[in-house]
Amino acid sequence: MGKCRQSRANDLGCIPALATLKQKCCDPRMHAAIDFLLAHDLKQEFRIEDLSRHLNLSTSRVLHLFHEHFGCTPSQALKSRRMRKARKLLSTFMRVKEVRVAVGVHDPSHFMRDFRQMYGLSPSELRKQLLGNHPPPNGGHGLKVA
Repeated sequence: MGKCRQSRANDLGCIPALATLKQKCCDPRMHAAIDFLLAHDLKQEFRIEDLSRHLNLSTSRVLHLFHEHFGCTPSQALKSRRMRKARKLLSTFMRVKEVRVAVGVHDPSHFMRDFRQMYGLSPSELRKQLLGNHPPPNGGHGLKVA
């Protein structure tokens, strides 16, 4: 059993990227599940029922197989994907709120909690590390939309 499976199930920092998960698995159903999660628009709500329907398996079977192969749930893997995307966007001059919305997290406190859980820093603390003290263009008001 891997290190991640021994840790708390909701430890986002322990969940590898979806492409890495796919490489470590030989079950074609789980390859299809990973492909589904990779194709999922992060701004849209994720429903396990949609994944189950896509795989033609019951929801309980999908959850069982996913956890058996990867040590987490599909929702946790998608949440980890959202936080990885947020980290990338924070290295731009998008405001934290814009990043949160771009990755499909509507509740600021959930975003802050999940991000801190995965990276050990708040989104603004990480941004400061990534960008230093360089002032963002437009006075910090995000990117201008054409």
